Amino acid sequence: MNLKTMTIVLLALMGVAPQLQAQNPEHLRYFLSNLECQRCELNNIDASGADLKGAFLNGTNLSMSRLSNVNLFNSELTDADLRMSTLQNADLRNSVLVGADLLSANLTGANVRNSRLKYANMARARMEKINLMEAELVYANLNNADLSNSNLRNSSLYRATLVGANLQGADLYRANLEEADLRGANLQDADLSRANLSNASLDGANLKGANLCNATLPGGELSKQGCPLGG
Repeated sequence: MNLKTMTIVLLALMGVAPQLQAQNPEHLRYFLSNLECQRCELNNIDASGADLKGAFLNGTNLSMSRLSNVNLFNSELTDADLRMSTLQNADLRNSVLVGADLLSANLTGANVRNSRLKYANMARARMEKINLMEAELVYANLNNADLSNSNLRNSSLYRATLVGANLQGADLYRANLEEADLRGANLQDADLSRANLSNASLDGANLKGANLCNATLPGGELSKQGCPLGG
C-alpha cells in the first residue's frame, strides 16, 4: 500500500468509516508525513502491505490493527501496544520490539529475524512458521503461544517463559534456552540439537521425537538423543 492509499485510510479516519472514528487523525497524518509517531494512538488502523521500513513507533498504540504484509524492516517499536493485531507475513527484520505487547497477536509467517524482543509479551500469540532466527527473546513471555514449525535457530531465549507453548516441529538448533520455563510445552519433533537447556524447566513437556543431539540438558549433561551412531 503506497502513500496515496494510506492517505485514503487517513480520510476514512476523518469520517468516512465510522468504525475507525475513535482514532486520532492528527497522529496518523503526522505519522504518514514523518514515518514517526511515538506514544501515538493508531489502534485499529488498516495498513496492510504498507512500506513503513525504518518507522519510529515507540510506545505507540497499534492494538487490533491490520498490518499483514507490512514492511517494518529496521523499525523501532519499543513498548508498542500490538495486542490482537494481525501481522501475518510482516517484515520485522532487525527491528526493536523491547517490551512490546503482542498479546494474542497473529504473526503467522512473519519474518522477525535478528530482532530484539527482550521482555516482550507474546503470550497466546499465533506464530506458526515465524522466522525468529537469531532473535533476542530474553525474558520474553511466550506462554501458550503457537510457535509450531517456527525458525528459532541461534535465538536467545534466556529465562523466557514458554509454559504450554506449542513448539511442535520448531527449529531450535543452537538456541539458548538457559533457565527458560518450558513446563507443559509441546516440543514434539522439534530440533533442539546443540541447544542450551541448562537449568531449564521441562516438567510435563512433550519431547517425543525431538532431536536433542549434543544439547546441554537441564542438569548440565550432554544429550545424545537423536545423534547418528558414532555422533
